[in-house]
Amino acid sequence: MLCLTVVPALADTTLKTFVANTPGSPLHISQCSAELADTDVGNIDYYFRPRAEYKNVSARSIKALEIDFILMDGFDTKLMTKGGLDSTGLDAGSSDHGSWEWINFPQSTSEVKCIVDRVKFTDGTSWHNPNS
Repeated sequence: MLCLTVVPALADTTLKTFVANTPGSPLHISQCSAELADTDVGNIDYYFRPRAEYKNVSARSIKALEIDFILMDGFDTKLMTKGGLDSTGLDAGSSDHGSWEWINFPQSTSEVKCIVDRVKFTDGTSWHNPNS
């Protein structure tokens, strides 16, 4: 008798997220969400799909920005950090959103911290988060 077992595929999972805005940051994240999605290639590969809404709260135009998504497990252990880049530009006072997708992320991810990592202005200057 032959018996085969197959590990069931992971259903799309909405992850708990929280925003960690830094005082003095030129960019404010108003909302963040993320999910792990099965690639339908067994239980090996998972898509990590974060999304963030943000506003330029500075008086200068932004050329590029990076938001870090810090993945943590159920014990609040940092598993990895992935930076979502947006180079579309953002005028002073304007809001926008970004969404990203990466593959091969740990299924044990249960929470995601969203934080602005760096901003480059159109005048050539930049801001880097001292807490990231």
